[in-house]
Amino acid sequence: MYSGLLSLKLFESYQRDPAAFGARYVALISSGYRAAPTVAVRQAFGIDLEDPHLLDETTAFLKARLEVYAAPLPER
Repeated sequence: MYSGLLSLKLFESYQRDPAAFGARYVALISSGYRAAPTVAVRQAFGIDLEDPHLLDETTAFLKARLEVYAAPLPER
């Protein structure tokens, strides 16, 4: 479950600022195993996997994305 939540939060971060996301992602991957995964993700992206609101925030993001895809297509 955490991998799905993290994936959605990373996607949200990418959509907000693609250039900054790339730099942060490279830094995260380059850091190797120097820190626990929860610490490394928090340092690189500010995502707290222990935040009790993580599920609610991620569900709201996913719901908003799904509403965009569920909207009717404009007529030609």
